[in-house]
Formats: sequence, C-alpha cells, structure tokens
Amino acid sequence: MRAVEELVQQREQLLVHAAARDYHLQQTAFVDGLIRDAIAAVGSQSFAVLSTGGYGRSELAPYSDADLVVVPSPDNAEESDAAIKAFDRLLVDRFARPLSIPFVVRYLPLEDLPGLDQNSRTSLIDARPIAGPTALSQALLDDLWNTTSTGEFLQEKLAERRNERQLHGETWAVTEPNLKHGSGGLRDLHAADWIRWTIGLRRIDRPAGYDVLLQTRSMLHAVSGKLDDRLTRSKQEAIKNRFHIDPESWIANLWQAMEEADACFMAAERDVRESRFVVSPGVIAIRGEARILATADLGQAAMGCELADEVGLEVHPTDLHLPLTRPALAFDAIARRGRSARVLDHAGLLTNLLPELAECRYLVSRDSVHQYSVFEHSLRTMELIDAPAPGFIEEARSLLSDLRPVRFAALVHDIGKANRDVSHAEAGETIVRALLRNRFELDSDQIETVAWLVREHLTYSKFIRLRDVYSADVVEEFVQVVGTRERLAQLALLTWADISAVSDQAWTPAQEALMDVLYRAASDRFDPILAASRSARRKPVQVDEGELAAFYDRLPAAYTVRNLPHQAAVHLALAKLASAGESSVQIERKPELGWSEMLVITPDRPGLLSAILGVIYAHGYGLINLRAATTEEDHPIAIDEITVTHQHRAPIPEELKEGLRKDMLAALENTQVIDDLLRRKGKDPLQRQQILSWRYHHGDHPRIELRAPRGKGLAYRVARMLSAEGIGIQSAHVGLYAGAGAASFTLTQGATREALERVLGPVS
Repeated sequence: MRAVEELVQQREQLLVHAAARDYHLQQTAFVDGLIRDAIAAVGSQSFAVLSTGGYGRSELAPYSDADLVVVPSPDNAEESDAAIKAFDRLLVDRFARPLSIPFVVRYLPLEDLPGLDQNSRTSLIDARPIAGPTALSQALLDDLWNTTSTGEFLQEKLAERRNERQLHGETWAVTEPNLKHGSGGLRDLHAADWIRWTIGLRRIDRPAGYDVLLQTRSMLHAVSGKLDDRLTRSKQEAIKNRFHIDPESWIANLWQAMEEADACFMAAERDVRESRFVVSPGVIAIRGEARILATADLGQAAMGCELADEVGLEVHPTDLHLPLTRPALAFDAIARRGRSARVLDHAGLLTNLLPELAECRYLVSRDSVHQYSVFEHSLRTMELIDAPAPGFIEEARSLLSDLRPVRFAALVHDIGKANRDVSHAEAGETIVRALLRNRFELDSDQIETVAWLVREHLTYSKFIRLRDVYSADVVEEFVQVVGTRERLAQLALLTWADISAVSDQAWTPAQEALMDVLYRAASDRFDPILAASRSARRKPVQVDEGELAAFYDRLPAAYTVRNLPHQAAVHLALAKLASAGESSVQIERKPELGWSEMLVITPDRPGLLSAILGVIYAHGYGLINLRAATTEEDHPIAIDEITVTHQHRAPIPEELKEGLRKDMLAALENTQVIDDLLRRKGKDPLQRQQILSWRYHHGDHPRIELRAPRGKGLAYRVARMLSAEGIGIQSAHVGLYAGAGAASFTLTQGATREALERVLGPVS
C-alpha cells in the first residue's frame, strides 16, 4: 500500500492544478485508487463498493464529498460483516483524515432497495462500480430500476428541481450564479439525466460547455478552501488572480455553458410530455396524456392521475367502473393536494370514490349568498386549503404537519346538504364517519378528526358573528369546543376556506379581524409547557478509544458503518446505563427532513422489537426506517435507531414527544402492556398481517423479504408473529414505497424456512 506521505503529496499537487479542464477526472481517479488500495488491504471479495452522486458521475471538485455504497454479499454474512468494518476503519484512519477527503459511506443490503427514499434512489442512478464482485454491483443497479415507481420519482424530482431554480434564480444570466443549484447549473444536467432514465430514455449527451462548469466549480473550491457553489464577485476576483485568467471571456464561456445546461433540463421536461411510459400501476402516459387501464384498481388509478397531473400530463377522462381494493391509497390520492378532487373529477373517478358528494353536483344551497353549486363550492373550498391566506391563517397552516384531514373535510363539509330534513353539519358527520370507516378504512384518530371538522365547520363563523370575541368567557367557551391548538389551527383554516369559497365578496376585512382576535386569544389559552420541555441536547461524551473500539467489535458492520465515533460514544454511555437496568429513549425532531429520529437502548429480550414497534403503531406514527443492532455479549444490549413520521411526512410535534417516550419506557419495562395500549388507541392488537409475497434467504443469519398492503402496523404485526413462533430478530429494515409496504428482517440463527412458513404461509 502506498505511503500516506506520498498520497498527501499527490493530493496537494492536484489542488495546484485545480484549473485544469480535466481536474474532476484526475480527482476521481485519485480517490478510486484510494478505494482500491483499501479493498486490496482488506483482501475480501465479500462485498461490493460503488461510488454514487457526484463521485459516481466523476465530477469531484477539490472539496466534494466522496459518496460510497457498500453492498454486502448475501451469501457470506459473517465474512462481509468483518470485512466491511475493516474497510470502513481503514478508509477513515488512513485516507479521510490525513488527506481531508470527506468519505460518506452507506451500508446497503440488496433487500433494502424497495424501501429506499427518493433521494437515496437518486444518488444510486449515478452509481459506478469501483471494486468487489461485479455480479453484486449489477444486482443492485438492476433492482434499483425494478423497484422505482416512475410517477412518484418524476413528481418529486421535477418539483425539487423547479423549486431549486426558483430559489436560486430562474435565469442563468446572473452575475453571481450558483454553479450547482441555480438555473443552468450542474443540477440541470443531472435532473435531465434522472428524468430520462426514469422514463426509459438514454441519458443526455453532455453539451460542449459541461467541462467549463466543472472547471469553474473546481477553481471555486480551490479559492474558497471548502465546498462552495456560489460564484460571488469576490470569488471571481480571487479566481482571476490565482489562476491568471481573462475574466470577461471566462464569464462569457460560463454563461454559454449554463445556457446549454438550462436547455437540457427544459428538453427533459418536454420528453416527459412526448414519451410513452408507465406513470404508476394502472396508468400510462402516451405523448402527454395519462390514460387509465381497465386492469387498474380505483385507488391506483386515482393516485396515478394525481401524479400525472403533477408532472404536467393531461389526464384523459374514463367511464370505467374500477374496484376499490386499495382504500388507503385512494384516500391519499383524494387528499394529496388542494386541487386533487378537481383532477379526479375530470378523470371521471371522483363519482366512484365519493358517490355521496356526486349527489351534490347539481344541488343549490338554500341561502342566497352562495355563488356556486354545493359541489363546485366544495371543490373550491378544498383548493383554498393550499392557497395563499391572511397572516394568522398562514400561521395556523404552518402548525399542521398533515393537511390531508383538513383537505378531505373541506371537500365533504357540505355533503349533508343532500338531506334537507336535518342540520347539514350533523348529517354530514354521520355520512363521513361511515364512509371513512367502511370505504377508506381509516384509523379511529383520522376518522374522528375529519368528522369533528365536518360537524363543527360552522362553529368559528358563528362565534365571530354572534358572540363577543373580546370576552374572556367567550374565548374560554371556544377553547373548550376546539380542545387543542392543532384543532384550533385546523378549524381556522377550514373556516377561512369555506367562507372565501362562498363567493368573490364573501371574505371581508371585518371577518378577518374578528377571526384573528379569536384565534390569537384562543392560542394563548393553550399550555405551552410541553412544547418547550427538555429540548436541550446531551453534552458530548468522552470515552476511552480502546473501550470504544471494543464496543464497535461487539456490534455488526451495519452499525459501525453508519455510526461515527461521537455517536457511538453516546450509545456506549447509554448502553452502560442499560446494563445497570436503566433503559433510554431519546427523540429528536428533524423538521428540515420531515421526520423524527428515535434512539432506544435497553437490555435485549424476546419480543423487544415487537414491543417497540407496537408503541409506535399505537401512537399512529409512520415507520420510515428501523436500524436495529444488538451487542454480542453474555447480557446483550439492544441499540435501535428508528426514523418515524407524524402523519404525513412531518416530525413528531414537541408536545407529543413526552407521551410517546413514557409509553415506550413502560413497554420496555413490561412488554405485556402493549395490548392494552393498542386497545386504548383504537387498534386491534390481535389483527393478522396480510402478506402479499415473501422470500427466504438461507444463511448463518437467515433473512426474509416481504411485501404487504400499505399500513402503519406492518412492522409491528410481522414482528409480533415472528416473536410468537420464537423467531428472534437481529435487525430490520422497513419502508413504504409505491403504495405498498416493504420490509426485510435478518433473523437469529436457527430460524428455519419451515418455521417461517408456519407463520407467513408458503414462500411466494
């Protein structure tokens, strides 16, 4: 292996020539060599290494991250585990630290692909095999294509890129451009590639100015001494002085290159409208038009039409009568956006989804103020849930992590008007409870929220019309009606949308002022103590390096790769407490990512994972990912890192964290409390999990992969079924993708296929 001093000298020499047109290729080749040196030193062919992201595209600038994926062989679990740990340590100690190259390593077994988030999938599109078995790398790339939902991926990538271009400038012709994220930046070329890959077209031919963009970015890194993408005037001056270039011709060439990149992205958007591809199961795109297939499920068709509209396709109406076998997916499609119902009505699907609402299509309201039919008013009310609003309404909306219940309530709030004999709010509540329970099969919390909003949708306007909103007693009465700050925000948003959709003149300054007064007075009544409780972070933990190394050795490779020393040091300290009988549950909100990270460290025992997942399911949180690890020792300690989302892609609200933590600690103390907790939360602890398909992988630690109908209880129910059969779970990876549940479980030794078939049914 080459001496570190030699490598440092090579790295410094490369930086001197950062202005070279092919610097990115030289830097990529240099890092490739480091990876191969590390692989050779480890001396194992039990895992594959692929470069991803910018490194995979061979676009490394001086301070770019070098993103890697390591794929363990499914046939050599013990060997690959030890080899990956050795490779990761060597990479950090010998190369990353002395050479100041930020390696980012991801451990990715093949069975994790179905549950990957879209950003992880995006980085893998540009993956480039570096070392290890070719067949293993190819299997990863093949499975990536097979498990990617075209419509979902396109919608997210197009929205992401359009938002970036808007944020960083919608034209390339700016004097201080963002070389990566701005219009005409490198991301335009990347997005064009990803879009074309997704719809089955070959990647774009790189324009003539591609090298100019990469060269400029490398020079920017060199003068900044760090990762940097914004080419400010001061950085332009620094580049001119350091590399002795003519600024006018250089900037002119750069703008020309950015204009070419901008054109590539716009061409890819046209490709979406002009190509033929599968948007989602049951919906295909043909030259700009989305068509529903006769084989589609009603929920699949609804979601496919929604995605098609979002990516700019025209939805072709249908008169097909499709079966509804995916009720949760259908609800998600209806409530996905403010304009979802209008899209589904145009597609000919809304009548089948909500025949009760269809009865209101030609219904006239009894009062004289409504400008539209009940049906049109309902569509407009729902559209306004996502529209710009007065300041206090915007504030209320920002407090809501999931707008789906409010959107759906807005759509059906007047559904009871078809019954002229009783109050339409009361009639609507009865109808909504029945259809949400029987047709869409929502859980009790969601049903209660929507039904409450329908029943109370006139309450706020009655208070501001008939009561003194400046009276403390009136405010207190209103607070008793709404009950929580979340419901206050939901009702405020629905009331504003409902009034505004009555007619163009319905919303008045007087109504806005009175609603604002009542909203702020009611907000002040809610106790802020829980929202401010215990947000302080733990102080950094200092541990002996030898003790930390021994801790790493007692854990699997998947843990050592994903947890840096400062993270493992915290886990080690908490593991010591667990060994003394004190379990730990920590919950950290990640609002910028749309989820919360939970850490559970406790003595391992049979049924532990089932209990943990049961608490999460009982509270109605969605499981995005679970990384479970157990120390190998006489009295093992479980270290479970869990990513959960509150309702629709939002972190757990601060005021709810403590309740979840208390229930989790109670379950860790006594796993028998789970059944009672689930029943209290309106869930059936004995419900069996339907399995669509599953596969078995034999090995020292057998693995199963399964797919099941979408639902938050998937992980809990499978874990409970396995635990009841005495089958231990060593690690688990769980996700929701393309409308279905996907999970993989690595099991303890001795879990036979025969035992698993008794639990899950025949292998499919």
